[in-house]
Amino acid sequence: MFDEKKATALVARILSLAGGSLEYIKVLKLVYLADRESLNEQGRSISTDSWVSMKFGPVPSNTYRLMHQEDDPKNHPVWRQHIESLADYKIGLKSDPGTGCMSESELEIIQHIWENYGRLDIGGPDGLIAYTHSLPEWERPDPEGLVQATSISLENILHALGKSKEEIDEIMDLERTSEWLEKVLA
Repeated sequence: MFDEKKATALVARILSLAGGSLEYIKVLKLVYLADRESLNEQGRSISTDSWVSMKFGPVPSNTYRLMHQEDDPKNHPVWRQHIESLADYKIGLKSDPGTGCMSESELEIIQHIWENYGRLDIGGPDGLIAYTHSLPEWERPDPEGLVQATSISLENILHALGKSKEEIDEIMDLERTSEWLEKVLA
């Protein structure tokens, strides 16, 4: 289940590494890549988000909605307290929520993603969009433009990462157990 506090902390950490602001599409790509690496190394995402294929590559869907404020902003007090919309399709860090909700290994993954991809341009043949288009789990959305996003399942990402059937089954079982526990404890 999506944890706004954790997703906000992840975005805030990326913005902090970037000097306080960044184009929203770049943030989305970096969040996706951090989640993907975390899935590969730990069998779980950092953002707790779900993912979709869109025109410009894979995107964490709930984080996308937070950035675009597609529903009532009052529903997202944590995000609004720490992240702000800026001109020129950018977002900025209003206040640092801290990293207490993330593990040391998650912080290392974010740092690694920043070091490897943070300085890439968004567009161009060597940019983040081109790179994320090369990922096997990304599917080109409807060329007619009728469907803007299609879901990317956890299982598809794990398969694209080269996980064995046994590893995928184990991670999927843990995910289902975690979701069940959250519902019971809610």
